[in-house]
This record gives sequence, structure tokens and C-alpha cells, in this order.
Amino acid sequence: MRTFLPSIALALGVLVSATASAGSDPKDSESHFAPPRLELKASSSGDAEFLVAPGWLFARKDSPVDWIPRLEFTAKTSKGVASLLSVADGDLGDAGEWAAGASLTVRDMEIGDEGEGATLLQPVHQVAYEECSRMCRAGAQRTDDDKKFCEIRSKQVQAEFREWLKEQSSPLTSDRFCDTKREAVEHAEANHRAGTITDEELIQVKAEALDVCLKPCFDPTAAPEARGYCSATAFGDKPVEIDVASVGRQNMCSAGKTKFTEFFKANPWLVARYPRKQLNVGARFGDATVKYLGGESTALKLVSDHAFAWSSGATGSWLLGAGRRVMPVEGILTVSRTAEAQDKARWCVPSGTVVSDDAPNAPAEVCNETPLGAPDFPTKVRFGLYAGYFNEFANSWRISAGVDARLPLGRGTRSVSVVMPIWFNASKAGADYKGLFRVLPSVNWSKAPDKETEVTFTVSLEVLTQPTMFTERFDAI
Repeated sequence: MRTFLPSIALALGVLVSATASAGSDPKDSESHFAPPRLELKASSSGDAEFLVAPGWLFARKDSPVDWIPRLEFTAKTSKGVASLLSVADGDLGDAGEWAAGASLTVRDMEIGDEGEGATLLQPVHQVAYEECSRMCRAGAQRTDDDKKFCEIRSKQVQAEFREWLKEQSSPLTSDRFCDTKREAVEHAEANHRAGTITDEELIQVKAEALDVCLKPCFDPTAAPEARGYCSATAFGDKPVEIDVASVGRQNMCSAGKTKFTEFFKANPWLVARYPRKQLNVGARFGDATVKYLGGESTALKLVSDHAFAWSSGATGSWLLGAGRRVMPVEGILTVSRTAEAQDKARWCVPSGTVVSDDAPNAPAEVCNETPLGAPDFPTKVRFGLYAGYFNEFANSWRISAGVDARLPLGRGTRSVSVVMPIWFNASKAGADYKGLFRVLPSVNWSKAPDKETEVTFTVSLEVLTQPTMFTERFDAI
């Protein structure tokens, strides 16, 4: 059954994706199918991993935040990538691991007025807001975007004006109010002196009274005599200032969004290609098959065993800035239980003789390298922090550097690595392959139980099947 897992997982992923896409329309709905994530990793040492993760995307049209829950299926082996895709008996059973689980990606697509384009974006934001505000005052809402903006603006104006009324009305005595509300204020002041109402309640009464007195001042249809109070006071206009940045670009009216569209056409280097903030969380559980040499040292036997393996954790990314100068900050925190690498013993089996001019009747042997002794399955905590540079507009490469540590909860190998991964977008170089390459140089310090600390320098080259520079995996960066 274990050897069929990748095929079953792939079929299930395609089935879930096809069902989801057939039942939804991304243009008309706030949720739709997310293309399944397919990943295949392999190394020259024989380690290989296959992952398929179908999912569903939930997105509100009035929010820049997307939610993507996924089912995840993985298979790992140390016998080479061919054994993952094979159905021959025993291929994955030799040594490997399979797991199933779920993950959730939350990403925020909204760009703040920051980074290289801050000075350019802020005035555009201001102009777009003012144009939308004029549309609201004229009562010319024509689209859903227009109505949504006017609702947001109305709530903001009312909230700001209520605060302004409290500030302005609090020091006013009853004789400073209009005739229709003076008596009510006098009554409230008397109750306040008698201790029957609180300071806050008195302020509330005054604020409501001042609101009534000032209404004719802002009503163009009000009779001239009703506006007499306006000229007799220092209130010439409602001094309400709205924080324009608090109204996101996704909440602008149609005309306001057009302003931003025109701006980004003229400044394409500021267009966002990636989420500004992203969080990936998840967990997987499965079975690890291990094969090792066990027994007495004078009579070792080949043993195959199984163990429960699991992993859970979170990764996150935060993009500071936008456009041609972006600093990605990434972090990872995971807890997992899996087989720990062991020393390997080399053993050979005679397989006849070789006849040649140089070596007649030379013995032939088939040799294998197998872990020596039953492996440990420690629970390990992994944590890391990375920062780097990225030209989001070019989207051709990015570089990062950070520290990554793996510490066992108990006995096990401790390791700390200083890593500097570099991603390359092959499609930007005109290559037939349209995915990503990653070069991963690292300096590693590791300390196994009862052994000396080892320092190694490694460089690996990875061919990534993920379509973007930032992963959605909860257990890898």
C-alpha cells in the first residue's frame, strides 16, 4: 500500500481540484479552488520527497486577505526519486516515510504606502479619496464600489464628528447653545451639580445639543433665520479630518481605483507580485519505514521496522517595502519526530568472477551501504530567521541569509547552520524550464551524542517546482 501513496495522493488532488473548479466561478464568488501544489525534490545522495496538496481559496472582495486551506500528502525515500514513482514491490518499503495532513495559508496582499514608492503613492491616495468623497456628497453613487466607499466614509465622518462635538461642547455653558436646546442643557447642568448624572453623561447631553444647533449651518436648504446661530458662534465648518490611509485601496470607489490603475501603469515597478505578509501553519502524520543492520556485531542481520512519524509548525514571511527594493523577513518554527541519520556500514555479497585481460578470474561483489543499528526517533524543534534582498519588479532572483537551528527534546543530534539561499527564476533567463532553481550554501555545526562537534560546509542545488519565490509550506522555507 505504501508504494502506491504518491499515485493515490496525486489522483485525489486532481479529483478535489476538478470538483472544486467545476462548482465555483472565481469571478462571481468569494471562494474558489486553488491549483494543487505539486512538489518533487531529489538529491544526489538518493533522498527524495514528493508532495501533493489540493486546496481551496477563500477571499472577500472587500478584504486583501486570502485564506487557503489544503490537504497534504507526502512520500519520502532514501532510495532515489524513481522509487517514489514506481509501483514495484519493496521500492519504498526499503526505507522511506509517508504522511498525510492539512495546512492553512493566510496571506495579506495589501501594500501600504511605504518603501521606494511612498512619496509617489501618498498623493495619489489623497487625490483618489477626495474624488470619491465628492461623489458621496453629490449622491452620485453608481457602482457597488461607490456605495461601499460612501458607507465606510460615512462611518468615519460620524465617528470623528462625535469626538469633535465632545471636545467643543464640553467647555460651553448653557447660554452658548441655541434657543431650542438651551433649556435641556441647563437642566443637565443642574443635575450634574446635584450629582445625579456623571461628567460623561453631561458631555454627551451637550454634544447632542450642539449637534442639533449646528445642523442648519451645514444644510443648504435651511431658512436664513435658522442659520442665525451659525454666524453668532465660532463654528464655521465641521473640522473633521479623516486618516486617508485608513481607507485601503481595495475600498476606494470606482473612480479612485482608476486613479491607482493609471498610477501603476505609469510606474509598473511598484506593482505587488507577492503577499506583503504570509503565514503558513499545518501538521502531518504518517509512517516511517526504516531498514538497518541489527543484532550481534559478529552476526548482523538486515532488519526492517516501522515507526510513527509526525511534524507540525509554521512559517511566515513579511515583505518590507515594494518595487525594486524589498527586504523579505522570514521565519520558521516546527516540531517533528522522524528517523535520525546514522552511521552506515558497507557490506558486500560475492556475485561471481570477472574474466578480463587485466584481471583474470577477479571476484565480483555487489555492495550496499545500510544504517548500522536501530535509528533514534527524537522529537526535534527547528527554528530559524532569515532576511534578504529582492527586486520584486524584476522577479528574476532573490537572496537571503539567516540562522537555522535544530535541537532535540532529549537525546539526539544538535545542529546550527548559517545559510545563504539564492533563488533564480529560470523563465526570466529564457530557459525551457519555467520553474525556480535554488543554490543553498551553508556552514553547519552539529553535535551527535558521544561524538565530537563537526563543522561542515555544503552547497546544494535544488530544482523547485513551486511557481513563486516564497513557499506555502509550513515546514520549509
